[in-house]
Amino acid sequence: MMTGVAAIGGADQKLFTGWTADSVEVTRIRAELSELWRSWATLHGAPSGDILPGDREQVFMRPSTVNVIAVTETIEEAQRTAELLLSLPDYSPSRSIVLARHGAGGGQPFAVQLFVDERVLHRSSSPTRIEVIVISAPPGHDEALASIATTLLVPDLPDVLYVPFEPVAPNPLLHNLRESCDGILVDTVSARDAGASLEFLRACASIRNTLGLGDLVWTRLRTWRDLIAQFYDQPAALASLEFITDVQIVHAASGPDVRSGRTAALLIAGWLASRLGWRTPGELIPTGTGYRLTLRSGGRGKSREVLLHISEGTSDFSCASLERVTLTATGDQASTFSVERVGESAIMTSSSTPHVPDMTRLVHSSCPPDNVILAAKLRRLRIDPVYRDALEIAATLWPEGFDL
Repeated sequence: MMTGVAAIGGADQKLFTGWTADSVEVTRIRAELSELWRSWATLHGAPSGDILPGDREQVFMRPSTVNVIAVTETIEEAQRTAELLLSLPDYSPSRSIVLARHGAGGGQPFAVQLFVDERVLHRSSSPTRIEVIVISAPPGHDEALASIATTLLVPDLPDVLYVPFEPVAPNPLLHNLRESCDGILVDTVSARDAGASLEFLRACASIRNTLGLGDLVWTRLRTWRDLIAQFYDQPAALASLEFITDVQIVHAASGPDVRSGRTAALLIAGWLASRLGWRTPGELIPTGTGYRLTLRSGGRGKSREVLLHISEGTSDFSCASLERVTLTATGDQASTFSVERVGESAIMTSSSTPHVPDMTRLVHSSCPPDNVILAAKLRRLRIDPVYRDALEIAATLWPEGFDL
């Protein structure tokens, strides 16, 4: 048993306790949480919010938002996820439960860690208390972890299944939980097997739930999608959409932390193809320097080819996302439109069209921290039909088994 003060999740100190055991008792977890809040009250002079006989949950101020169940593989990933959930800037789940499928050790099958913190979001508001529960077990305990997690959920709130790391699929614990949750949120930025991850997400898109399906990679692409779409706000540039023949997408290479921009490139390609009606005949073809595929556009008798290139870049400040997207049109509407990250806080757009003077613009856009992206997505996790359309094509471009 360990109890103390931790600096996990940032500079502010959080109270924590933890233990290992042959089994996980939900009543003990609730009792230990109550003890942590009593310790917090002693340190900070706040109401303790004890659990009273017959109470199901603590009677202290908590955010009435969502429950989060995060699924990870190792205790290291679980700790990183706990840090992230404890550091959300302006949105706090009512309770976060982080599960590690291959995390326990020391001869006992289960390990439990509890973290509590208090946050004042606005000067005029009461402080909000935050709880993160980390439970780890060796392989083969997926059903037990799923059962424990669902028992610990705060009642009468939506439940979000969050997958911050690989593997997204196959993962028995995810399959155990996904149909019982109200929303599914993943982050495919570290997807080693992008094909399997995209196929899993495409299958999840068919599950009816209240909050829908989301990928933090798609959220990070919002600025890129906005800037590309803005090129065609001018009527003179809009006409060139029908003459695009070449698309170049350069994405961040995989770094030491395995994060890369591969799924970002596939999703932006899927977004372009779905919005512009381009038909995808199959998967991408390796070229030695990247991947390419000839898409089809236009109706019967007016079909034309659009050549898609996807490759890795070399930039040091690509935010594990995209480095450059260039669209080229030929014929009477010969034009070039490009969006490129040129610094950690700057993206440059440039356009060259026959009817408008060449234009270059520098846009301030910093790499958003993961906790900001996660908080924004949890606040507005909804069904996005544009994402589903992009995902459908991305899964076709990079099918399951393509990474093998």
